[in-house]
Amino acid sequence: MHLGIKTSWIIKILKPSLFLIFFFSPLNFKADETQYFRIYKLFNRGDYERKNFEKEVKLLTQAIKEEPRYFPYYSLLSKIYRIQGETGKAIELWNKLLSLNPPRKWKIIATQHLAALKDRKKFKVKVSGEGFLDLIEVYNCQGITRDHVRYVNDFSLTPQGITFEEKHLPNILACPRNVRIKFQLPCLPYIDKREDLDFFLTAIKCRGQELEIEPSQIYHSLHILGFSVSGDKEKGVFTLIYTDESQKMEVEFSDWINREPSHEPVYRDSEKHFCNGEETSDLQKPLWMFHYSILLKEKILKKIILPKKRGIRIIALTLK
Repeated sequence: MHLGIKTSWIIKILKPSLFLIFFFSPLNFKADETQYFRIYKLFNRGDYERKNFEKEVKLLTQAIKEEPRYFPYYSLLSKIYRIQGETGKAIELWNKLLSLNPPRKWKIIATQHLAALKDRKKFKVKVSGEGFLDLIEVYNCQGITRDHVRYVNDFSLTPQGITFEEKHLPNILACPRNVRIKFQLPCLPYIDKREDLDFFLTAIKCRGQELEIEPSQIYHSLHILGFSVSGDKEKGVFTLIYTDESQKMEVEFSDWINREPSHEPVYRDSEKHFCNGEETSDLQKPLWMFHYSILLKEKILKKIILPKKRGIRIIALTLK
């Protein structure tokens, strides 16, 4: 009985200390998450033209030193380096993350960002059983964002950085007129939850990227989910490489705000999401995604070369 009283007394004394040890333990994910969002909130404040992120860089650099395996820190710091035009530092940061042998998701994210930062042009692209092209490494800008502010946003040609909002998008986008043609939400196979889209690039700025198709076989048609962001229609040339010849096909992309009625609309969003956190709902001029198709030759398709056009954006590709 005497021993029980002593033990109880010791536990009462140690209890607050044990709580503090647990709460501030580096294994406690919530503490890292809280710190991350505190810095993210600081990063997001102010005007979209702000260029001085010295305080955020200092805080994130220190946070990475203290907890190098909390990978959202790297994503946020990379955004800041991109704003500041410090591509070399951003590349070095993602390489550092890869050296830590991160989980598969973060390996994919790092590889994707490195491909964009280095302006890679050649990719091996797998085609799923449904015909969806896995464009994970080809995506090179942020076209689909969540409710947060997104300073690094070169999706549109305006400095305000208009994007589509993730919460309205379904996992699979079906064409209303051609119901058998479907497109997959970018990065869907690589996300555990929709919130993870924050860390991925989700659209393609067309720079003439070469897509080596796996498997190479006979496909009947190529379907494109895309649009122009230039304020007008844009024509882009796709080059199809077969086993023994090539084929050039011109596609006219409708502007995402000033839509062309002859193009099949797939998705409509009246809420314009700006990179400084503002949102406007414009029912008269919503944002659109359109379906375009190219009829292929009855030959084995080896490669697809995308257009090289500043104003064209592609969200997804499907082969049938």
